[in-house]
Amino acid sequence: MEKTINYIKTKLEEAKKKNGEDENLRLIEDSLISVERDIVPLANKINEKTKYYYVEPAQDTNDGNNVNLPEGSLLVQDLANNEEVLGERREQLEAIHQTSAKIKDMTDSMVKQINEQGAILEEVEANVITTEENAKKAKEEITKANELSKGNRKKMCCFIAIIMIAVLAITAILLSLILG
Repeated sequence: MEKTINYIKTKLEEAKKKNGEDENLRLIEDSLISVERDIVPLANKINEKTKYYYVEPAQDTNDGNNVNLPEGSLLVQDLANNEEVLGERREQLEAIHQTSAKIKDMTDSMVKQINEQGAILEEVEANVITTEENAKKAKEEITKANELSKGNRKKMCCFIAIIMIAVLAITAILLSLILG
């Protein structure tokens, strides 16, 4: 169980280093702290209690056969009374193990999602930078177009003025020839 918890801690730290603090990572970390605080001591206590109930059979030193304990002995009664409790505790340990495996799977899934989201965020950031550069270029192009447009208007006005002067001059010459 401690290996699983250490593995989850390692994966959390890797995700934090790669993507910074995240609400989901904090939730997983809080769950892990809760498991360490509540479940691990319980599992250790259960393991500690169950190890006292395992007794090597006594050996008869004369012929090497196992010595049977008398039916009324305290150890046999204690083992018989606690067999049910031990079964329940083993089931609890199995449930704890399954829970820690689920937490590990959730952490792995979360790390995968965070990595995928990190890649997407990097792509979005690159797109934002590109868009910003394109906007600056567009602004420069519009400024140049405005300047060219102003210059073209001035040239057009001058051209029209010259044509009008020429038309007036030709009209004046023609009138002087006709009248004169």
